[in-house]
Amino acid sequence: GLQGRRGHRALGGGKRKGAIARLLPTVTAAGGLAASFLSPPRPNLEGLLAGSSYGGVLTSDPGGSSAASNSTDVFVRGTDSGIWQIHFTSGVAGPWTPLGGVLTSDPTSVANGARTDVFARGGDNGIYQKTWSGTSWGPWHGLGGGFAASSGPDADHRAAGSVDIFARGTDNGLWHTWSDDNGDTFAAWESLAAGQTLTSDPAADSWAGGTHLDVYARGTDNSPPPRWRDLGSGGRSWEPLGGGPSPSPGAPCGAIGHIGDVVRGADGG
Repeated sequence: GLQGRRGHRALGGGKRKGAIARLLPTVTAAGGLAASFLSPPRPNLEGLLAGSSYGGVLTSDPGGSSAASNSTDVFVRGTDSGIWQIHFTSGVAGPWTPLGGVLTSDPTSVANGARTDVFARGGDNGIYQKTWSGTSWGPWHGLGGGFAASSGPDADHRAAGSVDIFARGTDNGLWHTWSDDNGDTFAAWESLAAGQTLTSDPAADSWAGGTHLDVYARGTDNSPPPRWRDLGSGGRSWEPLGGGPSPSPGAPCGAIGHIGDVVRGADGG
């Protein structure tokens, strides 16, 4: 069942695109799911934006995606270490649905048309995937890799048919795999560490019509999270940001051509 704890994490649509990009899910004192309002309301999400509690009790931060303008899926890990889903249609919540698995991290998800993919770290520290085809859920299957025991993956859908997954490895470097066939197959994991040591989960977001992709994480000295940036034909590189954040960053999408990084500072603000 659902029992547990936990705090804030920004949800993304497609992953961080669409309706769900406007929400910051929170967990109530009892451990249930609630949603807080971040930006001007959209009529079809009135139920979510009201800050209502949706019950359950969680053992992870939530992850979510939006497959359509009136549809939102939120995923959490329960006390059974399996993933649970709650689906919203026009802001109305359905029941909690168990998706099984034995997972050891926060889930992340992306939606691409009628399809939704959920990813999380398994007991062997590899990444696992479960897919909603539009009519039914497939089984959990492994994507390999070996990742830090305290970390979870982040996924982004930047263009039709594409999925990028990022995770912090046992070397505390950034690792990446991707799919160009809608998540049916993935490339071998590649290291993007380039001398960077991470101390948080990565947070990825695409922009400029999916041609650009940014990944944020916290560095070793509590310094600004370095940002790994893929500018398509402009190349890929790490960039320092500045500041003094503390926990894992989130990277919600803003207006077209704009992107922001959201973190909690050492002062708690």
